[in-house]
Amino acid sequence: MMQAWWLKKPGGLSELYQGSAPIPLYGSDEVLIKVAAVGLNAVDYKLSEWGYATWEYPQIPGIDVAGEIVETGSHVSSFQPGDQVFLLSDPRTAGAFAEYTVAKAHAVCRIPQGLDPEKAAAIPLPGITAWQAIHQKLHLKNGQVIAIQGADSPTGIYATQLAKSVGAVVIAICPKEHHERVSGMGADTLIDPAADNVPLKIFEATEGKLLDAMIDSVSTPSVGHLLALLRFGGQFVSLASA
Repeated sequence: MMQAWWLKKPGGLSELYQGSAPIPLYGSDEVLIKVAAVGLNAVDYKLSEWGYATWEYPQIPGIDVAGEIVETGSHVSSFQPGDQVFLLSDPRTAGAFAEYTVAKAHAVCRIPQGLDPEKAAAIPLPGITAWQAIHQKLHLKNGQVIAIQGADSPTGIYATQLAKSVGAVVIAICPKEHHERVSGMGADTLIDPAADNVPLKIFEATEGKLLDAMIDSVSTPSVGHLLALLRFGGQFVSLASA
C-alpha cells in the first residue's frame, strides 16, 4: 500500500483528501516510479475543479512528476531500476500525487546529471507548452522579434529561453519585480505592464518595424490591444484561459 492524495469529486481543492491506495500495477511497456517530487500547474487546479472525462472517482490527480524507476515492464529495455526520471503523465489517468505512479516508458525522460528532482518536476508541462509554442506553432527563426506577455510565468520563462536559443529578439512583458530574473534568461527588452505604455515601448523597441510573433500567457483580454503591433503575417499564440 501507499499514501496518495485523492479527489473525491470535481469541485476544487476542498475535495482533496489524503488516504491509502494500492501500489499501481504496470504493463509490459510501462515503468513503476517512486515519486520524489511533483509539479503544480494551473491545470492541476482546473482539473480539481472540472474533473476529466476519463476519471473515475475517487481519483488520484497530478501530471508532472520526478522520481526513481523501481520496476520495469517485460518489454522495456531503455530504462532500468534506479534510473532518475521525470515526465508529463497522461491526464487521462494522472496519478502523480502519490508515493508511486506508473507511466509508459516512451513518455519518460532521464533527469540530467546535477538537476535535483524538485527542479525536474517543474519542467514537463510548462516546458512542453513553451516548446510547442516556439517550435511547433510559431516556427520562430533567427532575427525575428517576439513579445512574450507573462514572461515571468513558468511557461514564459521557458519560452524566453527557447526563443533566444534560435536567435530571436525577445521583448518580455512582466511586473518590474521579475525583470532581473527574466533578463537573466536572455530577454532583450523588459516592459512593466503596470507602469509602462506597453504598445509604445514595443513600437520603440522594434523601431517601428513591429512584431513577428507574440505569446500571451496571462489572459486573452489583456493582449487584445497588442495585436495591432503584429506585422502583416505575424503570428499569435494564446496560452491563457478565455
